[in-house]
Amino acid sequence: MTITFKTSDLGLAAYILMNGVEIIEIKNTRPYTFIFKNTDDTCNKLSVEFLNSESSKFDDSMKKIKLILKNSNQ
Repeated sequence: MTITFKTSDLGLAAYILMNGVEIIEIKNTRPYTFIFKNTDDTCNKLSVEFLNSESSKFDDSMKKIKLILKNSNQ
C-alpha cells in the first residue's frame, strides 16, 4: 500500500515537488488536489519546513499581489 499526502495548496504542492517528491495524481476539480507519494512521512515534514521557508513568504506575497490586482479592477 502506498501512503499518500494530499493538498490543495498550490504553493505547498510546488515546494514538495521542488524537493523531489513523486507526484502521483492531480485531481482537476475545484479546488485542485495534488496527491504525493509520502514515503517516510516526507511530505508532512516538508509541510512544516515550508511554513518556515522563503518559499512560503514568496507564496504569501504572490497571493497578496493577486488580491491587489483583483481589487483594482472593481
